[in-house]
Amino acid sequence: MTAVATADWAARDFNEASKALAASDYPRAVTLLKGITKDAGDKPVGVKAKQILGDVEKVAAGKLAQAKQLEQRGQTQEAMDALAEAVRTYAGTRAASDAALALAGLNDRPEVLQQRRLRVARDMLAVARDDFRTGRLYDCMQKCEQIAAAYSELPEAKDA
Repeated sequence: MTAVATADWAARDFNEASKALAASDYPRAVTLLKGITKDAGDKPVGVKAKQILGDVEKVAAGKLAQAKQLEQRGQTQEAMDALAEAVRTYAGTRAASDAALALAGLNDRPEVLQQRRLRVARDMLAVARDDFRTGRLYDCMQKCEQIAAAYSELPEAKDA
């Protein structure tokens, strides 16, 4: 009786994992497949689940490798975007964990922090200019004061 019940749940979860893969819902598929491989082990459904899980891991590892290539070429922002996508898309995989660690490492780099500050200052200045053009002078002045105070070393502070 237990073997039948185990086969029923494993078949149901395998079917659900297949549907999740077809819908590109990799986090759900990975969770289901890991459960099957853990509990169904050497049974045919467990072996098949392990094989499919390995295939998903390979695809995720390929995305991680692409992100690392972008980083090596000096395309830091693109690498960060690719790493974030790998973490989100392939959650639950080893590659997603590695991508999260790599992303955290990139976020701590001084040049990345400086790029982020510059982007925020530029965005705020663009909004302030839009406020000025549309006659929202108080809002414009508020943003300009914030830019001047928080980003005094950047050219955007002078423009503000």
